[in-house]
Formats: sequence, C-alpha cells, structure tokens
Amino acid sequence: MKNWITRLRVALAIAIAPPGTLVVSPLVSRPLPRADIAGTYGKGSVEPPSRALLITGCTDPSMWYAEKVGMYVPYCGTWPEGYKSREGTGYSNIVRFEDARIIHLP
Repeated sequence: MKNWITRLRVALAIAIAPPGTLVVSPLVSRPLPRADIAGTYGKGSVEPPSRALLITGCTDPSMWYAEKVGMYVPYCGTWPEGYKSREGTGYSNIVRFEDARIIHLP
C-alpha cells in the first residue's frame, strides 16, 4: 500500500512544481527552488555540492533532461559514458558529455 502512495506523492509533487524548480523528495511538502540544490547530495554530507551541470543541449529527445536545456542539474560524478546526475525523482541517471558542462558553484 505504501508503494502506490509514494508514487502518487512523487507524481503530485512534480505536477504542482512551478517551472524551474527541483523536486528533491516525495516527502518534501513543497518543491525546492532550483538555485537551492542542497539536499540532492549524499546522505550524511554536511556541505552542499560545489559543482552542478548546466544542460547546454540535448542530442536525443528521449533523454530525461531533454526539457531541461538551459537549466542546472546536480553533478554527482562521472561515468565512462557521461556525467552522473540525479533526476527530479531522485534516481541517478546519465547526462551525455556533449550535452552539458560542469559549473563550479561559489
């Protein structure tokens, strides 16, 4: 029973989030602003991330970030195929090297 409730909360959080916001967790009562990407970094971490990815384009319209061109997404590392990031639902996913660049946050 909890599984469908969680999926419903995620869907509702994403649906009501205004454009340009990042939904970090279905347990967050309101979406966090995109500029505040704190909370998307690893558990137990005390410092916010020092880098983010700027999506500069999308060569494949079926990629998860196709509608996020010009927006920032969390940078979580590098894989051989591309950058590691997190989707709005919290899952780790890939961003192709040619579609983004790393931005160092102040």
